[in-house]
Amino acid sequence: MDLRNARKEKGVTQESLARQVGVTQGYISLAEAGTYIPGRTIREAIEARLGRVDWAATRGLLRHRQGLLDGWEHADEQLRQGLMAFRTLNGSQAKAEFIKAARAYIRDIEELEELQ
Repeated sequence: MDLRNARKEKGVTQESLARQVGVTQGYISLAEAGTYIPGRTIREAIEARLGRVDWAATRGLLRHRQGLLDGWEHADEQLRQGLMAFRTLNGSQAKAEFIKAARAYIRDIEELEELQ
C-alpha cells in the first residue's frame, strides 16, 4: 500500500505523522505525492508508525502524474482544435464523440488534483 493510503488506513493526519517521525507536514505531503522518497531512517520511522509501506507504489504515483501531465499537453491542443471544429460538426454522433473526449479529459484533471 502506498504511503498516503497507509496513513489514511491508520487514521493518522499528515501533521501527526510528521511530528512523530521528526519532519514537516510538507515533507509528508511531498512524499505522498511521490515527489521524492524519504531516506532510510525516515522510511523506517514512518513504517514503525504505519506498518509496511510500498515505496515503489508511492514512487509510481509520480510517474503516473507525470504521464497525465504529458498527455494533457497533447490533449490541450486536441481540445483547442476540437472546440474550433465543434461548430462545424455535422450529426449528433460526431458531437457525442467530442463531448465524450472532453469528459475524459476533465476526469484526468480531477484525478491529478486528487494525487496532489
